[in-house]
Amino acid sequence: PPDYENPEDIREINEYHIHVLANASSSNDNQSRFVSDSIRVRINDTDETPPAFTSSSSFSVDEGKTLIGYVVASDENSLTYSISGDDALEISIDSNSGALSFNTMPDYETKSSYSIIAIASDGIYETRQNITINILDINYNFNNCYFNDVCIFD
Repeated sequence: PPDYENPEDIREINEYHIHVLANASSSNDNQSRFVSDSIRVRINDTDETPPAFTSSSSFSVDEGKTLIGYVVASDENSLTYSISGDDALEISIDSNSGALSFNTMPDYETKSSYSIIAIASDGIYETRQNITINILDINYNFNNCYFNDVCIFD
């Protein structure tokens, strides 16, 4: 098959010219009629590589924070991002930037880990990456505060 990156035509421009000659005669007629036409075939470049994730497959987020981080992939074409998986309804992704965020603030005591699948698409190929988001417990115990500003956390 033709390969855009390695043209095999004489001028190496990925263009082929074909001259077609057809005989148009019938069994009732002894005369041959010839029809000819030229056809130009141009080989176009196509996307041959899927996106590749370059970002980490795990994130750690303080409880009470909504921004998780960014998923990042590389490709020769522009990319769009989406998510699926077990916890995809609790998380949003910006389809252009890959920014991940919680729809509501996470609480470590309620749920300490989330799992999603990040998807990068260049319009032809899709690449998937399993993502784990760990919630970090923040100690909000302010019972031992002294001198109006100094607190000792348990």
